[in-house]
Amino acid sequence: MQEEKQEKLPIDAELLSDAIVELNISRRSIGLYPPDHPVIKESIARAFDYLQRLFELRVEITLGVAMDSLVVDENTINKKNPFLKEFARILHNRGIAAIKFHLGLTKDELIRFHELLTMRELIAGSALVDYATSRNIRHIILIPIDFAGFRFVEGAAKADTKVDTIWQDYVSNLLLGRLSDDEEDVISSIPPEELAGLINASMPETTETTAYDSVIKVYLKKKKEPGLSTEAFNKFFSLMFSLKPELRKNFMSKAIEHADLKSSDVEKLLRRTTPANLQKMVKLFTENSAMLQGTFKGLLDKLASIKTDTEFNFDLYDQNSAIVHDIEIGEDIKKLFDVDNFKIYVSESYQQELQKMLESSPESRVEIEDLRKECRDEVIDRAALGALLELFETDFISTEDTQRLVNRVLELTDIFIETCRFREILQICDTLSSPALKQKLGDDTSGMIEAFFTSEKFINEFISSLRLWGRKDRDSAFGLATVLGAKVIDPLLDALIEEADASIRKFLLSMLVSLGSEIIPYVAKRLNDDQWYIVRNMLYLLRECDGKSHIAVVRKFTKDKNLIIRVEALKTLLHFRTNDSVSYLESYLQSENETLRRGAVRLAGIYRITEVTPHLIKLLEKKDLFGAEAFYKHDIVRVLGEIGDTRAIAPLMKICKAKALFYRDNLQRLKVEIFKSLGGYPNEAIKPLVEFGLKSRNKQINAISEQLMDKNHEFSGRRGN
Repeated sequence: MQEEKQEKLPIDAELLSDAIVELNISRRSIGLYPPDHPVIKESIARAFDYLQRLFELRVEITLGVAMDSLVVDENTINKKNPFLKEFARILHNRGIAAIKFHLGLTKDELIRFHELLTMRELIAGSALVDYATSRNIRHIILIPIDFAGFRFVEGAAKADTKVDTIWQDYVSNLLLGRLSDDEEDVISSIPPEELAGLINASMPETTETTAYDSVIKVYLKKKKEPGLSTEAFNKFFSLMFSLKPELRKNFMSKAIEHADLKSSDVEKLLRRTTPANLQKMVKLFTENSAMLQGTFKGLLDKLASIKTDTEFNFDLYDQNSAIVHDIEIGEDIKKLFDVDNFKIYVSESYQQELQKMLESSPESRVEIEDLRKECRDEVIDRAALGALLELFETDFISTEDTQRLVNRVLELTDIFIETCRFREILQICDTLSSPALKQKLGDDTSGMIEAFFTSEKFINEFISSLRLWGRKDRDSAFGLATVLGAKVIDPLLDALIEEADASIRKFLLSMLVSLGSEIIPYVAKRLNDDQWYIVRNMLYLLRECDGKSHIAVVRKFTKDKNLIIRVEALKTLLHFRTNDSVSYLESYLQSENETLRRGAVRLAGIYRITEVTPHLIKLLEKKDLFGAEAFYKHDIVRVLGEIGDTRAIAPLMKICKAKALFYRDNLQRLKVEIFKSLGGYPNEAIKPLVEFGLKSRNKQINAISEQLMDKNHEFSGRRGN
């Protein structure tokens, strides 16, 4: 009997939230430190203490697991808290639909429970429940997601069913009447508004009546609870308000048909129902008044006395006194609320003062906005971090207190890495790595800090955060990568290989380049990869990070079967100005393969290799009987302009004076390209071409020549004659 009373007490939401946060922190600690480490003992003790305080309110605490949210009673617990979201995701990914903590729980059971969640073997669902039983975890009950029970089409369940659709699966099975009592408890833990959304999406208006009965049973016909509780009554009506109109009408019809309510029960329910919900009930019953009968007809008559406007009539139950939340209000107090008596008790001057208070000036709105900015979570976290880090510099705190500070700072680091706060993490690393603090902390604590920041878990979370938000704060992200050093190089290279988004790949490449020559040994190991794009990226990194010591390996790729790799290898040789780089370039320019020739032409311009000017001129003068190489020749003209070798002027003039019987448009476009490229040559060398262009009938060539004339004073003097 005592247990029943305790079970009905309201849960302390803040206390519950703190308990789950500590549970998640202790779970993380077990994943990082040995079982007998002081950090684990302290973390488990805090979590255990919170749970014991909750057991004073209830002998059993049931948490529903909905994706990345936790639900208790009908409420979702603080969705914005990252610790709560992580704890929910961990349980959800392990195939757990709900979890129950019972009075009698021990610290050893908590440790074994966390070991269950952190073990590498991917055991989930019923297998995890069986494993928990074998580990003698008796006071933590796991309710698994029963995937085997889901059947939406004839035959077996789909093999590719994902955990992300589990609530839809539950609702579908609910509508088919296939859930057990325990699974119905899980359904009742979903907020009514969310359940209504799932029903709206899953339930056609032509659904059989048994589906309505299944939903009504969850709220109004529970076997374990005699009578109808206020909580269930309010949740059912919240569900009704959120349904589509036609579904709402059908549900109301079925609920009225099967409801067995006494007038006394209705009276009790209404006394505990909020005014806002009463107003909604009036609207709902009025819309469906034609189907009301018996007790529900009397209920509508009682509710009819409630005004549907913004005022609330206190005379709901008794004409002589009003009852709101069990507070009795007499006639003399009721008169205070009359509109006619308002001016008697509130003077006109006071009303004006109230009005001024309600009206906010633009200046005050700006101040409020500034206050909101200063109260954001990230600002508060940053201030808290600053205060904690300053404490390390003081001399009055004990070694034990310093250890606690380290633990707290590492807990904050976990939060910051999840929310991509690289600047704060870099600040933590700089403080904890200072020689003075290392000496103060001792070898054990310093070793623990190093193990935390170099752990596989932290590095993986860092890489995941980089891919999401690293580009938002590049400087801090690069700084943190530099601090982590060699530990982060291989994971970064793996992330680069796996990444499909080109912009993120570019960011990861720039981060690797920022680490400098330290990455060269790791890059060189990956040059033998079978995938061409990996080899291309490794050649780029060798080039950008001064990997000249591996030039012999690079030279082998100049004859690779993949043309892109061959061009990238040649680019690397040209970058390091090797003795044989020009000979390879000349060879590529004479190749029969167009892709190889184009790549070589482009590289000649990038590195301004004057030695290959004759080869480029030869390609430019090559006869093009079918006009197929027009655009290719445009590339050559542009590259010659980038090199700026005066040996190209005479061949260019020859082309400008040439006439064509066929492909005249191609020739004209090539002439325009020649004049666009003249800015790369010495002024004296291009005089003949500019003078020729001033006489051209081609307006574009004429305009370019005019511009070149205006930029060059020598030309201007000649122009005036």
